[in-house]
Amino acid sequence: MIPSFSFLLLHIAFVLGISVRILYRKLPVSTTLSWIILISAIPVGGLGLYLLFGDHRLGRKRLKLGKTIRRYYQINYGVKAKAVPPSQAANTRHFEALSKTVSSDTGFHPCDRNRVELYSDSHIAIRRLIQDIDVANESCHLEFYIIHPHGMIIDVFEALLRARKRDVDVKILADHFGSRPFFRSDWPKRL
Repeated sequence: MIPSFSFLLLHIAFVLGISVRILYRKLPVSTTLSWIILISAIPVGGLGLYLLFGDHRLGRKRLKLGKTIRRYYQINYGVKAKAVPPSQAANTRHFEALSKTVSSDTGFHPCDRNRVELYSDSHIAIRRLIQDIDVANESCHLEFYIIHPHGMIIDVFEALLRARKRDVDVKILADHFGSRPFFRSDWPKRL
């Protein structure tokens, strides 16, 4: 009987402690009441469920990290609050609210009149990429998961070197794990 009484006291202490934490979070009344009832009704499982799904400390950390990452890209890519002229902003009525939300949350401005081309042949895609790099006059920002330092990608690297000679801002983002052969080659130094 003593172990069950001490377990009951421990459970009450946990319920009170977690309840105070839930109340201080100022959640909607229905959510607050639901968590308190769940924690009270299910001694160990309720606490586990709350720690898994109810406590959003990880979400706040992730939001803070997201702001830091966005600020980094905004500084490095020169994104300004008024960088996109109103004539280029996404002005379709259907997407106006979404466009404003994306702009205010990220600082990056969606634009309309973009074009997408799909290529089923990698040779054509790489040739088109090289053509685009050769006519670029401001920036070339490329992102890869896997880069191998041989094959047709060499032509892309040489196009990037030509672009750099024209004072084009060239940046490559590559996954360290997927592109190990690239990072071990002399190409990162040359680029």
